[in-house]
Amino acid sequence: MSQPPDPRRASNLWLKLRSLFGTSARAEIMLHLLTAGPATAGEIARRSGFTARSVLLPLREMALAELFQRDKSVILKHIKRFEPRQ
Repeated sequence: MSQPPDPRRASNLWLKLRSLFGTSARAEIMLHLLTAGPATAGEIARRSGFTARSVLLPLREMALAELFQRDKSVILKHIKRFEPRQ
């Protein structure tokens, strides 16, 4: 008999994030930032299979919550790096 995945296991983090954010790019963005660290929208897109634009738009919106820091030397339309706040 199958059982639901154990949400306490680190290997199931992506399931937790998809439960929280749905199957959108937001879940993949958070997964990447939490597991691989800072990245550009393009890097996250390549790793997740989403287009760069599908990652960039929610990334900009998420940056408004000030949970991430972006490289100040880059203008907003070319967001460079995001890092989780300490």
